Amino acid sequence: MGCSTCKKKVVKKLPEPVQEVLYTNQDLIKAYHELTNMKGVKEDEKPFISSVYTYIFNEKFDWNCGSCTSSQARKFHYYLTNELKLKL
Repeated sequence: MGCSTCKKKVVKKLPEPVQEVLYTNQDLIKAYHELTNMKGVKEDEKPFISSVYTYIFNEKFDWNCGSCTSSQARKFHYYLTNELKLKL
């Protein structure tokens, strides 16, 4: 519509198109293995793990809280093994 007092039409800008990234099952498994690496998560792998997690659960991965990281890792594990039936 437009403004009722001046009769000008309101122009809405369209949001930027979202470039959707599709991940394969191998990408999901790789992200999980990197997340649960006994030597710790490499800094250069954190963006990949975060993007995979955000893609699946539509929420940001929290690297700042150890408890949250553990909880999100368990959630990720449950999703891969019970929902997708992947062998880790």
